[in-house]
This record gives sequence, structure tokens and C-alpha cells, in this order.
Amino acid sequence: MINDNKRKKEIHLNIRSLDEILINLNTPHYRKRCLNEDIEDYIVEQASSFQKRDIIDLKISIPGNSCELRDIIEKSIRNHFIHLKEKSLIQYKHSLKFGWRSLLIAFLFLGIIISITELEVKFFPENGLTTLIRESLIILGWVAFWRPAELLLYEWYPFKRDARLYDRISKSNIHVVSSDSEGIQNPQQ
Repeated sequence: MINDNKRKKEIHLNIRSLDEILINLNTPHYRKRCLNEDIEDYIVEQASSFQKRDIIDLKISIPGNSCELRDIIEKSIRNHFIHLKEKSLIQYKHSLKFGWRSLLIAFLFLGIIISITELEVKFFPENGLTTLIRESLIILGWVAFWRPAELLLYEWYPFKRDARLYDRISKSNIHVVSSDSEGIQNPQQ
């Protein structure tokens, strides 16, 4: 049952040949990316324009003699976007892991810099040069936090967003129909 606040949004593809949608029919579709890059970009572009709560219907019109490959096309599309989702989740986890590791290194670096400045204050007389060196070291220590902060605050989000989108596409309703029976015009033209 569909909630009232969910709307169905359709993406139409009018395919003239299977080579237009699938890269290679001889590759094992459950293990590799097999969707044509232009088709992938079109589907992602259309799906990303929908609201998160919208239900995606992917309607693919293929030549009448290719209808026996409907299951292969549907499975290939699902597996392709599952692969992209998993890849995005790996990048998301890598980004967070790298961010936390960088943050730890930045804290250690800041601790070393503060220790050096404390030693500098203790052993060298106060003058313009020592103040310049001390303040420069402290600024350098805080600048070391820039990249970890960027990773932990901003860089992970596109990967998570893409993984959610790919998941929605992989779970979309995929309808493969004969173009002979459907009068759909190709939205790509």
C-alpha cells in the first residue's frame, strides 16, 4: 500500500538495441558494472530530481525481439545500482576512517607544537622573534585540524547521499516492455 505522501515518478527509456543499455551481455551481471554509462547518468540525473519520498518507476521500452532478455535487463540494472551503492558506502566508511585518523594525528601534532612553544617560552627571552615563532607554531598546530574537520564535517555526506540514491534506484519498480506495444518517445532525444 502506498502512503498518500508518496508519489510515483517515472523514468522512461526507449532503447533501440540492447547494446545501448548493457555494456556486454557475456559478462556475469551479478559481479560487475554492466550498465552503459550514459544510461546510468540519465537514470541517476532523473532520480536525483525526485523527492526522497517519491517512488521510482523505471520503464524501459525495448525492441520486440529482445523481450526474452527482460529478466537479464532488470537484474543487470538492479545489480549495477547495488554495486554503486556498495561502492559509495565503502567510500563513505573510508572517508570517516581517514577523517578520524587525521584528527588523531592533528591532536598529536598540536600537542607537540604546544610543548615546543612552552619550551620556547621557558628557555628563550621574550622578544619579537620568539613571539613570532611561538604564534606561528600555534597557528600551524591549529591549521593541522583543517583537513580532519573538513573530512568529518563535509566530505562523507556526498557518499552517503549517493548510496541512498543508488539504493532507491536499485529498489525501484522496473518495467521492461516491448516498444512495439508502447508508443513511448525517448526522453533522451
